[in-house]
Amino acid sequence: MESSNLSQLIYLLYGSVASSNFQPFLQLLADITKSNKAFISLKKITDDSPLFINTVFNFDYSPAALIAYQQRHLEDPLFEVVRYLPEGEIVSPTEVIEVDSYKSSEFYHLILAPLRSHHALGMVVIRDENYDSSLVINRGPDDSPYEPDCYQLLTQLGPHVQQAMRLFTLFRDISQQQEMLKVVLNQSDKALLVLDGDADIQLSNAPADRILALLPYWTRQGNRFQLCLSAEQLRFRALLKQCLHAELLNQERLYLQLSTDDTNMQVTLTLAPLRWLELENGCDNLCLLTINYQQAIGWYAVKTEYGLTSRELELVQALHNNQKLTELSAQMQISYHTLRKHLQTIFAKCRVNSQSELMLLLGQFRH
Repeated sequence: MESSNLSQLIYLLYGSVASSNFQPFLQLLADITKSNKAFISLKKITDDSPLFINTVFNFDYSPAALIAYQQRHLEDPLFEVVRYLPEGEIVSPTEVIEVDSYKSSEFYHLILAPLRSHHALGMVVIRDENYDSSLVINRGPDDSPYEPDCYQLLTQLGPHVQQAMRLFTLFRDISQQQEMLKVVLNQSDKALLVLDGDADIQLSNAPADRILALLPYWTRQGNRFQLCLSAEQLRFRALLKQCLHAELLNQERLYLQLSTDDTNMQVTLTLAPLRWLELENGCDNLCLLTINYQQAIGWYAVKTEYGLTSRELELVQALHNNQKLTELSAQMQISYHTLRKHLQTIFAKCRVNSQSELMLLLGQFRH
């Protein structure tokens, strides 16, 4: 995959946040991967209908089939594969379930066949206690399966897509840059700071100002954000540099979990580039720092309440820390298929139907 294609995709992706329109990004992605369509969706966990779906088609499609799919997407056989996956996971469901096994179904004939949905490659963009978002590309029955290059492209794009969508949830329906800055300053439930490349604080909202003064994990040297522990500060500086300048981002580079054992708090720093934003003072090499802080989860209570085994609890903790199943498979020396079976058992014990519901459930066990 040519690097110029990746650069253009990233450029269009972050522009989608400012324009609230992902279609130019989706069209280029579909063209590069030789897909007949591409779509990205965002749903709030508490709502039945998606907040938005952006779709592009490279053929004359049936609007009735698309509407039917949106109404009946939970009947999609491939949904059974995807619903157990954590955010950041990239999967080709048609490699897990044989298309021939459901080709005779009504759902396939009325919906999937008219939409030419045969080969699928997708990514779980966001899956937490607030939102569920996915990115999917399709090829038809007469096309070849997706090549390794397409997997590699989604792997490289993945962290950017995640950060762009998280920014979109923050700036949704806001089209003017100055209005976006007001959104940052007016957020009452998130601690947000806009930093430049030197970690100088250009903007901050009231929750951020409060926790900068109260919590013991960081200091302000003048107007510069700095972590107290030298190892974490070095890691943060490297993360900031990568976020602002690197074209390829690994998910681990976007998050930093702080050492907070003494305070029984869980504190996570998340960085996202604001590549389309320029302040009135001319500063344009900016990123958004989100500080999430909450009480730690009582894992023993979770294990006891739902009768989880030690291995099942270990898997739940790993998912809570945004680890992918592909990573856990190698780490735990368990096959990907076996991990999915473990997840099905965990979901049944906890009486939840998706990972988002599991995250909501875990939130009830914070000290």
